[in-house]
Amino acid sequence: MLTLASKLKRDDGVRGPRTSSPASDSTRRVSVRDKLLVKEVAELEANLPCTCKVNFPDPNKLHYFQLTVIPDEGYYQGGKFQFEIEVPDAYNMVPPKVKCLTRIWHPNITEMGEICLSLLREHSIDGTGWAPTRTLKDVVWGLNSLFTDLLNFDDPLNIEAAEHHLRDKRDSERATKIDPCLQELLSLLICVFIGVQEFRTQIGMFLSLACSVLDFVNSSIDAIGSRKGRQQKVCSVRAQTGVLLQLTRGGMPRSCSHYVCFMFAYQALIF
Repeated sequence: MLTLASKLKRDDGVRGPRTSSPASDSTRRVSVRDKLLVKEVAELEANLPCTCKVNFPDPNKLHYFQLTVIPDEGYYQGGKFQFEIEVPDAYNMVPPKVKCLTRIWHPNITEMGEICLSLLREHSIDGTGWAPTRTLKDVVWGLNSLFTDLLNFDDPLNIEAAEHHLRDKRDSERATKIDPCLQELLSLLICVFIGVQEFRTQIGMFLSLACSVLDFVNSSIDAIGSRKGRQQKVCSVRAQTGVLLQLTRGGMPRSCSHYVCFMFAYQALIF
């Protein structure tokens, strides 16, 4: 870049008076273009998007360079796409010539590398086409936006790619609508499962306590069972106790356990 700037200054000092020949007009246009590019390239490098990189194969030829775009969001996130940009002699009255070197399935870029971008049109119906006030920075930012904000499905250059993207978008939206329902159902099932686990834990604690109480009562019955005249009643109560132990340890419902415990308590009291 600095080499080109110094070369332009040297050429201006050596050239002297200009003539009106066609060759001199062409040289003058190139000189004006190169002077503009020195300023615009410096501005571009200072305001380059974080997802873009520029490469000048020849530092003395700023009118030709390559742009690499690496999107960090959207459909093309993580991809790497190269463009070649060539600035014509009549710059900035006409837009740069841009071609996509990477084969891509994109609604606004053909597989041959042609690009649909209002900024690159000399005459645009919507008034957003090329104008002398445009710069290379605008071109680079516009190409970068083709992968995010300016992804246009309504006016595609590659119709098949646009239709494909729209189908995928509808499928994605449909999946997005279903996912919250599935998530809510899954949350409900998890809550039910946790509730059942807690209920089972409480039942287990109750049954364990009931078994301990019945074991204690059974031991007490054994202690008093040797008394004369009460052996038959002791056997009867013990039989009821054994049944209660079997039912309780076997997972008898809580309401039944309460009833049997009540009956057993009554028997013990009258005994």
